[in-house]
Amino acid sequence: MRTALFSLTTVLFDLIILSNEVAAQPENENSAKSYFIKKELTTGVVFSFDANREELRTDGSYNFEELENAALHFRWKNQNWNYLPNRQETWSYSVEAGPWFGKGDLIDSTGVEVIDAEQERTGLRGMAHVNYSSRFYFDKKNYTLIDIGAWGHYDLFRQNVNGTRIDSNQVMSSYDDTSGQSNLRYGFRAKAGWGIGR
Repeated sequence: MRTALFSLTTVLFDLIILSNEVAAQPENENSAKSYFIKKELTTGVVFSFDANREELRTDGSYNFEELENAALHFRWKNQNWNYLPNRQETWSYSVEAGPWFGKGDLIDSTGVEVIDAEQERTGLRGMAHVNYSSRFYFDKKNYTLIDIGAWGHYDLFRQNVNGTRIDSNQVMSSYDDTSGQSNLRYGFRAKAGWGIGR
């Protein structure tokens, strides 16, 4: 009995008086000094489909265009990650090129005439994208952020338009037009900031 009481007292004394702080998962002092560097190059064929609709109304005109596009492009993309203790960077650039096809409706209405037709487009498309993002950490709680991106799309295509034309005297006639056209679109974005956290 005395032995059991002595053992119980010793266990309680150890738990209450000599208790030490115990962590279920010890802190990794080297966690802030980890490195991750990777470079990835991907190539392949990409099929895409999209539907576009544009409408413009003014006092003297009405323009409407609806187009469904399908494209088959070859893509070449390079992507890089560079994660260091005080800096995280990612950058990528890609190039795509290939044929595309579009089909839809077209309405061009002015005070002189109204054209209501179906249109078909076939051509080549080229695209380029560039992105860069960086975080610089002053300490464990403060960082600055820079994010920059640019893109450009160029379409070279042939457009066939077939439909009807109504002139200002309400005379209806057939409308048929074939033309070669090009379209260049581009954009740029940039942002910078300061943040708290890791």
